[in-house]
Amino acid sequence: MAIALGVVAIPALMSLYARQTGVVVTKPAGPRSRRLLGTMLILLVAGMVCALLFKLTGVDPLWGLVPAMVTFVATVILGRRYDDALRRETREAGTSS
Repeated sequence: MAIALGVVAIPALMSLYARQTGVVVTKPAGPRSRRLLGTMLILLVAGMVCALLFKLTGVDPLWGLVPAMVTFVATVILGRRYDDALRRETREAGTSS
């Protein structure tokens, strides 16, 4: 029950934060953050598709570590770049208003 409430509370809290501050943290603020977010999503979906294909084709489970590690490294590196780009673009949007 607590997990279900936690899952429901996350979007509600994000929506409340966006309404109170006017800052939406789940959407890219400009072209660079939009590109980085798209790249991350493509890599994450590709990693999931690889894992599914490995499962369906009966490939040795250890090979699943390859897309998992690539996805992990890409998430860490691109995630930090996305955060930096989002902060920069949000700051630039705030100063130009």
